[in-house]
Amino acid sequence: MMLPNLRRAILRFSQPLIVERISTTIDDDGKADEEVVEVLKVKGVSSPLKPEELQLQEEGERWWLWRRIHTLYNLKLKVGDNIRVMGTLFRVRNVYPYNEYGFYRYDIQQNYRDEE
Repeated sequence: MMLPNLRRAILRFSQPLIVERISTTIDDDGKADEEVVEVLKVKGVSSPLKPEELQLQEEGERWWLWRRIHTLYNLKLKVGDNIRVMGTLFRVRNVYPYNEYGFYRYDIQQNYRDEE
């Protein structure tokens, strides 16, 4: 059975996204130093999670900003990675490689360290 390829649909609704991969290290004083390791300029669709999807998250996690990114590109993100998307710091919570459908999906949650 052939699976539907959704590349065209995602490409049609895609907009430019800038995704910065952030590396965090702890200095000698115990402060976190964040450094941009990689800047990825891709096209994708970024949307908020639905209220019913947020209800599935742990109670303390629901209040943070959650986004879902659909993209044609494998950003090679892993669960737990820190990223900045369009100026806001997020943590990657779920990665879904739907290669057979022609796209990738990432669920991201605003990082509590975001002070912007």
